[in-house]
Amino acid sequence: MAFLVNDRVKETSTTTGTGTLSLAGAVSGFQTFVAGIGNSNVTYYAIVNDSGTEFEIGIGTVTDASPDTLSRTTILESSNSDSAVNFSSGTKTVFCTLPASKAVFEDNNNDVTLPDDLILGSDSAVLKFGNDSDITITHAADTGLTTNGTFQATTITATTAFVPDASDGAALGTSSLEFSDLFLADGAVINFGDDQDINITHVADTGLTTNADFTVGDDLFISGGLIDLKNTGTASQIKFYCESSNAHAQTLIAAPHSEGATNTLTLPGTGGDARLVSTASTATLTNKTLTSPKINEDVAVTSTATELNVLDGITAVVGELNALDLGSTAVGTAIASKAVILDSNKDYTGIRNFTVTGELDGATLDISGDADIDGTLEADAITIGGTAINTVIAGITVTNATTAAVATTVTISDNESTNEDNAIIFTAGGDVDGGNIGLESDGDLTYNPSTGRLTATQLAGTLQTAAQANVTSLGTLTTLTVDNVIINGSTIGHTGDTDLMTVASGVLTVAGEVSMTTLDIGGTNVTSTAAELNILDGVTSTATELNIIDGGTAASSTTVVDADRVVFNDNGTMKQVAMTDISAYTDAGATALAIALG
Repeated sequence: MAFLVNDRVKETSTTTGTGTLSLAGAVSGFQTFVAGIGNSNVTYYAIVNDSGTEFEIGIGTVTDASPDTLSRTTILESSNSDSAVNFSSGTKTVFCTLPASKAVFEDNNNDVTLPDDLILGSDSAVLKFGNDSDITITHAADTGLTTNGTFQATTITATTAFVPDASDGAALGTSSLEFSDLFLADGAVINFGDDQDINITHVADTGLTTNADFTVGDDLFISGGLIDLKNTGTASQIKFYCESSNAHAQTLIAAPHSEGATNTLTLPGTGGDARLVSTASTATLTNKTLTSPKINEDVAVTSTATELNVLDGITAVVGELNALDLGSTAVGTAIASKAVILDSNKDYTGIRNFTVTGELDGATLDISGDADIDGTLEADAITIGGTAINTVIAGITVTNATTAAVATTVTISDNESTNEDNAIIFTAGGDVDGGNIGLESDGDLTYNPSTGRLTATQLAGTLQTAAQANVTSLGTLTTLTVDNVIINGSTIGHTGDTDLMTVASGVLTVAGEVSMTTLDIGGTNVTSTAAELNILDGVTSTATELNIIDGGTAASSTTVVDADRVVFNDNGTMKQVAMTDISAYTDAGATALAIALG
């Protein structure tokens, strides 16, 4: 079986559906698929329904039979969304064609694009590149490919080995073109020497091992981990040699197995002539003099042993000791959350609240502000403005009977227009001309000196007043009876329409609806109903024009022209009719009459 295409291969078919086509013979001037392609071979085909829009392009297999057939194995393009077409009845033309999607051609850039494989059928086939074919890729039968130039690729995969052409005959990279990274599998071994006597072996997830000494000619930097030195028979050692010919060495030796010791040696954090102390366990420094010792921070301890011993036995916590720190504030002044420390005069200021559950004893008590005493104030003597209180209130008696005997002068002063409602004090019985005066303040009449307002629940009797510039109601006036109303402004309104009526000299304008029982204009009562008055709605005639329909006998003298109008009753509707329409009507009537009369 081969894949072939050929020229002038065209047949017809009447097969319907989506299955194999039965071929009906070659079209005149063409050859059959069996003749042109061959039995069992595969080719490109195209099927077109001659009586419709159905078409299909695909890959099919030719079979020599009775009749010959073409199987539709692969659909490349069709009128059925690139699926097999369910062909309807009628004659179909079937021919061999090379689909555009499968064509290989040279484009306008002289490039050739292959959609899939390129097969060179000859052993030792050669691909040549360049105008003079200077670079070639040659096929070595059953061996591989060779090139006479440099081979460059993103990834090169070797299934068995990647080897040079001879032992020690090639290098990985050059002095100017180095490889980036080398990736080796778990357990990989790097071998050195003709007999691979030295190697570096990868231990998965652990590290690298070597079977020989490892020498570093310069500095060795290790980041992010430990250096484990493991030995057999003897404890591991690290030697540090001096800088001159390695003549001297300092050795760090691990503890023997018999001691069962696992220690951590931490180097000092600062330079200089430091000494190492183990941190694995508590160590005691004996007969050591500490010069400027530092504890947990880079601050030298300057206190003497005697000064430090003062702390011996102290149980106060840090917060309690910090209460003694007043900072830059002088003693004798209260500071939040700090201890009370008196000044040199034993004085202390700045306390906000001071609560005493027992007695407060003092030679004197000086209060510059107000004193609020909820309990009983008991004193041997109290003075007001330097005068004993018993002298100030002598002769004044206040009782529940609202009587008072006044032996001294009573002064009444204003309150400087404070915005507050003050109670009005009344004299009992209206006795204002002497004797005992009883005071009453149990009413609801108040006075605000700031606004000059009197407030009361109600006022009885008749309110009489002289002419007032303004009378303002602070509430709702339910009923108001007046003889005459004169407004000084220009509008009269309602709470929902404040400018309902506008008043000007001799004119009242109502910006709304006027509802009334009767209407009198100039002494004449209007008796027409609203419906009758509404007849005038839309009327544009003048009074002179309306008076024409008055039943008078006087007639106007005028020359009638075509544009003039005559009022007619058109089946109950009054209309203006042009004289031309009247003339046409009369002319038609005269013509009809003449015809009737013969």
